[in-house]
Amino acid sequence: MALNTAKTDLLITEAIHKKPVLRTRFTSQAYFVLAMVMDLLDQGVLVQDGGQLTIADEAKFDALPAFLANFQKQFRDTLTKTEPLAKQLQFLTSWDIANDLYDGIGPELLQQKVVEKVTFQNNLEPHIIYVPTDGSRNGAINDLKQTMQLDVPHVTMHLVAILEQQDALKWLIPDAEERNQLLAQFHAIVDRDPYFEVIQELTATASEVFIQKKFWLDSWLS
Repeated sequence: MALNTAKTDLLITEAIHKKPVLRTRFTSQAYFVLAMVMDLLDQGVLVQDGGQLTIADEAKFDALPAFLANFQKQFRDTLTKTEPLAKQLQFLTSWDIANDLYDGIGPELLQQKVVEKVTFQNNLEPHIIYVPTDGSRNGAINDLKQTMQLDVPHVTMHLVAILEQQDALKWLIPDAEERNQLLAQFHAIVDRDPYFEVIQELTATASEVFIQKKFWLDSWLS
């Protein structure tokens, strides 16, 4: 199972704020899990149908990597009741799923020598962090820019939808003129693509879930 969107999201997101955001920042973690869900949609494991995400291929779903066992359980739990997509997507905010995903794909990226393994101390508890190398981060950004211009692959659709929702493209493409030109080219290609429409709906709904959960967390912690 190639979770290419999630892997690329790690390479570009872990560097945006120069700190291990995928271990410490709720919103970044949630979008990281969303990236994985998009990979499963793209590969025919899941499907968005009738206002809900459902399992498209039971065999593929059951064969997901072991580190996604918690996701499998939580996602199956959402299928036991018919709820709007916004209710169903609550699982995206699971710290456990985010950390399982991180710990699952991090070693794969380490083996590919595109990240470095470091220890980060947070609240007196050490965590393993997979820090992208400068070369891999820059390579991922350059690949994203190139694929925004012609025959846009689904992984690029996923990433741009997430980055636009987060208003994070400015961190990857700081030159406003270049960024606006790339976005214009990108949207001219994808805006009538039915698959991109599904991705945009999923991203927008997920964003609402994240905002509501963040407000709840802030009020609970205050």
